[in-house]
Amino acid sequence: MALPASQLEGRSAELESLVQEVLRRLAAIASAPSDDGAAGGGASNAGAGAARAGQDAKPPAADTARLAIRERVVTMAVLRDRLSGVRQVVVHPRAIVTPLVRDELKQRRIELL
Repeated sequence: MALPASQLEGRSAELESLVQEVLRRLAAIASAPSDDGAAGGGASNAGAGAARAGQDAKPPAADTARLAIRERVVTMAVLRDRLSGVRQVVVHPRAIVTPLVRDELKQRRIELL
């Protein structure tokens, strides 16, 4: 059974919000001191890497039609204000791309690689 477009948009927004909350919590865990006194630790480092990756992921200056994203979870917050003039978005092969991002890229006719 297909849902009306308005319900799909609402669910995509809810999912996007949930993903943002998970990323926020992972970043908080990664920055918390561990038992050995070091910041983060073990599985928490994955969240720290995802939080830091957003600072490094910028489109190459020579090729503005292609945007390389290093995050493992690609949300609209990651892409915010970065899609102007972009024709292709390149993500890690195992990256999770939220449905809202997929819909936005499809609407803008941007290829997801």
